[in-house]
Amino acid sequence: MLPISEAYVPEALAVSGLDRDRLLREGAEPAVPMAEFRAWVREVSAGAQPVMCAYPASFDWTFLYWYLLTSSPPWREGIPSLAGRVFCFVDRCLSGVLR
Repeated sequence: MLPISEAYVPEALAVSGLDRDRLLREGAEPAVPMAEFRAWVREVSAGAQPVMCAYPASFDWTFLYWYLLTSSPPWREGIPSLAGRVFCFVDRCLSGVLR
């Protein structure tokens, strides 16, 4: 995905393994992968309520929330209410795993 800013933390980029220069040359506008993500979620959830489970959820959820809100207008409705369900699920999901 195409970087959206010149502000970034080099150490965080190094941990991710991503090549910023390559992303600047070859990355897609954020609306493209977000539309692909939305289509994939609908496909794999097959009409069920999709739930995101990630660790740490705060990082992944913030990324998805912002990009879905700003680049995929159909997702704007319901995003805040989905956030609460995601974190409740992740807390229950991980509480048994991390004991």
